[in-house]
Amino acid sequence: MTDNKLLKAQDNVDTKSTASAATFSGELQAPVCSFLFGAGAEMAYGMPSGIEFAKAIFKQNINPAFQDDFKALGKKQQKLKTKEAKEGYLALAEDERAILEGLNFYSDDLSACKLSRIDKRSQSSLMREILAESSKRIIVDYTTGELDKKVEEQFSFLSKEDREDIFNGACHILAIDEFDSEQKHCSTKAQWKKSFKSLHRSVLEDANIKEMLQGVFTGSYEQAQVVLDNDILAVCFACLLKAYETKAQAEEQAEEQADTEEKTSLNLPSANFTIALNALGSSLIGILELILAAIAEHNVSKGNKVFSKPNSNVLASHFGDFMSLQYGNLGSNAFSLLFGKDPLCKVKSNASNQLEKDLLKIAKLTLAIFDNIFGKYFSYKSLIDSLWPALYTPKVSWTKFSNIALFLYAVRDYIKPFEDLEGNVDGYYEQLRAAVSKGILSVKAIATTNYTSLVEKRCGKDALPQAPKVCYLNGSTNLWYDPFLNELLETNEASSSRLLVPLLYTQSGTKAMTSIEIAENYVDTYHAWQKSDALVVIGFNFNQDDNHINSMVRKIFALNKGKAENEKTQVVIVTLKGKDIKENFANKLHLSTSQQEQLHVIGVDKDNTVDGKIWYQAVCDLLNKGN
Repeated sequence: MTDNKLLKAQDNVDTKSTASAATFSGELQAPVCSFLFGAGAEMAYGMPSGIEFAKAIFKQNINPAFQDDFKALGKKQQKLKTKEAKEGYLALAEDERAILEGLNFYSDDLSACKLSRIDKRSQSSLMREILAESSKRIIVDYTTGELDKKVEEQFSFLSKEDREDIFNGACHILAIDEFDSEQKHCSTKAQWKKSFKSLHRSVLEDANIKEMLQGVFTGSYEQAQVVLDNDILAVCFACLLKAYETKAQAEEQAEEQADTEEKTSLNLPSANFTIALNALGSSLIGILELILAAIAEHNVSKGNKVFSKPNSNVLASHFGDFMSLQYGNLGSNAFSLLFGKDPLCKVKSNASNQLEKDLLKIAKLTLAIFDNIFGKYFSYKSLIDSLWPALYTPKVSWTKFSNIALFLYAVRDYIKPFEDLEGNVDGYYEQLRAAVSKGILSVKAIATTNYTSLVEKRCGKDALPQAPKVCYLNGSTNLWYDPFLNELLETNEASSSRLLVPLLYTQSGTKAMTSIEIAENYVDTYHAWQKSDALVVIGFNFNQDDNHINSMVRKIFALNKGKAENEKTQVVIVTLKGKDIKENFANKLHLSTSQQEQLHVIGVDKDNTVDGKIWYQAVCDLLNKGN
């Protein structure tokens, strides 16, 4: 190791620590690294994907503990105000004055304030945000085959048995029985793509089904006919229309019988059938809404006509209203799925007939496809940005304060249980612990943009006593913020006398770092990076809403300018293999050509290895290369 690296390693050693601490912070032969972990580092621990996370937090109920604290504080405020009115301000004890002053910061009468959370009423602003940020990308994606990839990706997640069940179920619903057992195979991607292509072809050869599909996709809706170019979605749409026709015929038959004295056994749609039908329709229309909204946004920006109502001539009375989308109301189906209950939650466990079973399986598939497609574009950054300032002015913006406070509690309530993960998991945290134990790497600092304490428990002080304190750059489930005193707290014990909110910087461009404790965390982390041989970044994507962190990383490159190679802090990104990943990261960091040469990217497989070598060994080899 070079003299510079020896100095950095020696700088890491705590002279008061025992000799055993050397393996963590003073092994001279091990490169001294600081680590920055992002969301990708915790996927192995079962953390939810973006859309799963968003759906869960927007559906969370109001935190009961916060609700109880809020009511109690309202009563306490009234009690203190009554005492003040009767006996005068000076009659209040010093701690009572402090409590009353703090509660008055939020409202002169908390007991009259109502708690309200972000709900479906925010759907128009959320849809506007999606369109403002992604309308062009949506149009490009669906015209270049990206939509197909999302559909196929979700279908490939299913087991062979489930894929074949869905294929056979679609054949049953559509009354198409022309495939032998060999043609129904869905084991490999090539097989199921061929099977669904053949089924799609058969659908379009059926005059009745073709007429129904053409009835839906007419007028300006023809612009969204790309949905029908996808074999799986086209088959699902055909199943939806066929199921609507079946329902309509059964209801018409019931009406006709009601007008006569004839009583026969009617095969009316069951409750499960109707639930599955509505779920299938909502998810497919939700996908269609996203595409149509992007087209409409593009047309409106050019002063063109948006689109007109489809001519669903076959099922106008039954299906036409479902498709009566208006520009100002686009997203209603999509956000009902986002904010509402699981549309299949009321399904009874035992399906009454095969048609019902088939429809349920297809509905589950389309709901998953909806999540996969919608999740690519869903954003609530601007909505949170508009609410965040209310933390500092609750008296003039109580509803917004309530929205953001309950949102932060919802995020914490949803994430907290993931920290109690049981069982053996061999993720990045365990692997880093192993690297340290083997003396392969030495750790200067650990920072994370994740909220959980998983990193603390698995490779921080809870796992290795001599580990540095983890810095939570975007807040944590164990950190609390006092808006009145602008303080960062590690417990919520003060909630009996003050309104506290979890400190969590979610998807937002606003990172309020006014608290001195927060600022110190960032400064200490940045200085630790400067004193390291390398900053190793794992699972962090350098998105725009993390520009406060991106700028810290970019500054490392700037500080390296003019230094000898062995004096520079190297930046190493460990990420999943992919096309042009180094170029993508360089663009996000706005690196110059010379700075890009200093950026090292290690592309790993899903098991965190590169060419059979575990990632930390690849990092060590890279840093020791040439020494």
